[in-house]
Amino acid sequence: MEANFDEKDSLRVINEMIAQAQNNFQKGSADPTVFSGYVVAFTAIANFVLLNVLERPILSFHVWWFMIPMVLVSRYIGRKNAIKAQVRTQLERLISTVWTAHLFACITILLVIWSGNRIFDTSYFGVLITPTILSFTGMAQFISARAIRIKAYYYASFVYWLGALGCMAVCSVNMWHYQFLILAACSILGLAVPGHVLNRKAKKHV
Repeated sequence: MEANFDEKDSLRVINEMIAQAQNNFQKGSADPTVFSGYVVAFTAIANFVLLNVLERPILSFHVWWFMIPMVLVSRYIGRKNAIKAQVRTQLERLISTVWTAHLFACITILLVIWSGNRIFDTSYFGVLITPTILSFTGMAQFISARAIRIKAYYYASFVYWLGALGCMAVCSVNMWHYQFLILAACSILGLAVPGHVLNRKAKKHV
């Protein structure tokens, strides 16, 4: 039987895996994306506002502690939707691994930048946090799009990469705090909007 399994059969199996992953993804896996996109956008806007109204602007950065419950809730939603899916393919496991790596990469870059600020007694490295995280997120979106061939996530990856460049552009004119508005826009256009697109597609297949 293995001798009869030719190249055409291999391509057919791969295409079926991709189709199954797309179907499962559209059935609910976009919910954590939508949730995370809005939470990050809200937090970034709150940070921008607090920077301009607080007597001690440094306190505004404490709003980012919201990311801890956001990650926990989004992962809970993801696991709940994974249980509902009929089949969990290898591609879906790959995508999940990519986003787990993205989380650890973001945590690592935060530790590296904070350590650099301490070692060199400066705060300038902090301006690299947002563009670096945007770059990591764009990479994760691109790999996800490549794996399951969903155009919305291709577009999202470029939104994040352009956002990273935009962050450095505002820093070059000493308007670094506008990074948070860029982050908010990227979170909505690069996470929430693609998630809504996939959820609408899911309803059409129900």
